[in-house]
Amino acid sequence: MKNKILDKINENFKADNNKIDLEMLMGYVSSLIFSKEVFNSNPDISIFLSKVFSIEFKSYVMANRNLICAKTLRYINEQTEESLIDIQKRLIIFAQEELNKNKSIKNSSNSKTKAKKKKNANDKFDIWLKGL
Repeated sequence: MKNKILDKINENFKADNNKIDLEMLMGYVSSLIFSKEVFNSNPDISIFLSKVFSIEFKSYVMANRNLICAKTLRYINEQTEESLIDIQKRLIIFAQEELNKNKSIKNSSNSKTKAKKKKNANDKFDIWLKGL
């Protein structure tokens, strides 16, 4: 799911570099904010907001994803077309960085060898039962 949202952002916004579809931008931003795969915790969202929109919200707003989304969408709606183009470019950069992080994490996890799982009491008990 995480890669789907980020891939869609890359596809749609790269094709029309100077054309802004406000509804599409708002939809992608709200999908990102509500996605638990992209942002595990709300402090991660504040990093995203500062990178892409250069805004910060008070702590009571950052405690609730619904408030974060509402205030962010209101901020987007109030922007001029030139600033929306800048926001779109920063959103594309953010999506590309996240996709690169995901690829590097997958590559590093594939290169690691799996460690043997240490046997706990239940595993030892299962071996004992099989012996009966």
